[in-house]
Amino acid sequence: MNDFDKLVDKIMKEFASEGEPVTREEAEEIAKLEVKAKANDKRYEQSKPKENFNVSEFLDYSIACHNLKGRLVNTEKNRELLKELPHRNFFDLSLIYFVDVTRDGDLGCASIRVTNDHIKMWNVTEEDLYRQFKENMEQDDRSKLQSIIDVLAEGTSCLQGEMDEVRENMCMMPMYVLSNTRKLDGAVEILNNRAMEKAAETIGDDFYILPSSIHETILPVSAA
Repeated sequence: MNDFDKLVDKIMKEFASEGEPVTREEAEEIAKLEVKAKANDKRYEQSKPKENFNVSEFLDYSIACHNLKGRLVNTEKNRELLKELPHRNFFDLSLIYFVDVTRDGDLGCASIRVTNDHIKMWNVTEEDLYRQFKENMEQDDRSKLQSIIDVLAEGTSCLQGEMDEVRENMCMMPMYVLSNTRKLDGAVEILNNRAMEKAAETIGDDFYILPSSIHETILPVSAA
């Protein structure tokens, strides 16, 4: 008898002892719910932060500034939101700021978006944020440049040999994807001087910059 069958028998006995007997099919459904709940509890225990976030680390700008990062968003689509946020426009995109509060061991990413109220509390300007953001990004350069074929290969089950064949048979201009190692908020890397220098070394000096989402930018090589 496996563990699931043992659990079903236990459930049937517990209901019978309370004068409310259930069929085996009903006990199996209850057992499935219990197993699912235990699995969810286990996932939560594995993913919850091992260290609590200390809010004082955000309130004190001298500490928070070291984790200051940026995100590029569409200006028109975020027009109302941008009224509440310090930001800087780049063509039809706007740079907004956030403080990364992810703790060591976290499976995901956690951040606090910087608002106008925050910079008043910190007694800093948007210019201060921009300088600090640029400094942080270039000192801790996590940019990642890949050919678009390699990016597609990562998201599929294709073997390397199959992707090499696709690459050889492609009748299109070479394209690259610029993001970061997390693949989150990676479009902002176009503001990273080091990342763009590395792109020029890999691709050449003549390429287009096409932000495709907040997470990455497509860099097609110029046909000229």
